[in-house]
Amino acid sequence: MGAICGKNGTVNGSGATIRSWSINIETDLLDATTMGSNGYREYIECLTGATGSLTATERFAGGATISLENTNTTYGGTVKFGTEAVETPVEGLVLYTHDFTFSGSVVVA
Repeated sequence: MGAICGKNGTVNGSGATIRSWSINIETDLLDATTMGSNGYREYIECLTGATGSLTATERFAGGATISLENTNTTYGGTVKFGTEAVETPVEGLVLYTHDFTFSGSVVVA
């Protein structure tokens, strides 16, 4: 597999201020172990969701539609913003790091 890099990120259609982003997609695993499992745990997949964070030069709040893209994959959907962290350097841009949670499906293309 070749190297990949970050390519684009937009919030409500605008990406002019996004510097970086990350995403975590998780699927709940439910314990389906029975007496017939021969002493080994068995699991089934259940609900899937995603969380992430992005760093930008502007603040975001409430909900938004996002699209996050690297060299070979795009992730998109509706998110709700939660925690916000602010970095204010003496020499540089003020940066806002926003944690978000997808609400509904995550489109992976």
